[in-house]
Amino acid sequence: MEEESAYLVEIFAGLLYVMVGLPLLRLARRARDAAARLIGATFVLWGFSYLLFNFALALERTVPITPFFFAGRVAYDLGVLSIAIFTLRVFRNGEIWARGLVAASFVCIAGGVAGSALVGDWEGVYPLSNPWFWVEWTGMSLPFAWVAVEGLLEYAQARRRAALGLCAPLVFNRYLLWGLVGLLLISSNVAMIPQYIEYERDAQFSGAMDALLGGCEFLTIGIIWLAFFPPAWYRRWIESGSKPASAPSAG
Repeated sequence: MEEESAYLVEIFAGLLYVMVGLPLLRLARRARDAAARLIGATFVLWGFSYLLFNFALALERTVPITPFFFAGRVAYDLGVLSIAIFTLRVFRNGEIWARGLVAASFVCIAGGVAGSALVGDWEGVYPLSNPWFWVEWTGMSLPFAWVAVEGLLEYAQARRRAALGLCAPLVFNRYLLWGLVGLLLISSNVAMIPQYIEYERDAQFSGAMDALLGGCEFLTIGIIWLAFFPPAWYRRWIESGSKPASAPSAG
């Protein structure tokens, strides 16, 4: 029962990712915005990945796990590459080192998936016996760390501009939220390692670990929602908290 509840948590997280991604794809289609298309595709791909993984686990007695896991793995990796290209286009467009980072991520991910398939680990969940797991893991970690660094760097610069009245509070707050998204993504990627080690050792995922990672995903999705679709109460809170204090009147 505990494991089934954990799978439901992550299935719900997958649905939320899709719900965040689809409006961004609609916005991209209307505005012909390539950046919105990339980030929308990222979230939709991650949502489908979660659904494939966890439907397979929830129904493992009636469906073969390997095809679902492999499809979910590929969907997630494509989302990672999409967010890497998004970061390149939005923050470092035209810079050679940034293009090299995207290329390195692609090579690591593609090589990790191909190498894992060659040694029979189509699911990509055996970190102890499959060295290609770590190649793919590195390829995923690079874009996540990059998201965190770029978001927090832009936040620091925008906050200084905001102090001079040159940047709207919601703008520099959005950079902060994006940096936090990157930190949560890299944290989830690290937390995934003991979960996969447990799966390789015991042939099952821990319900508690699934619930923990699902909770982390909910937090990530919540921050993403605030960054791209801030509700009115949040906008008012950010704007009111960023107003300069009134100068004291002369005595």
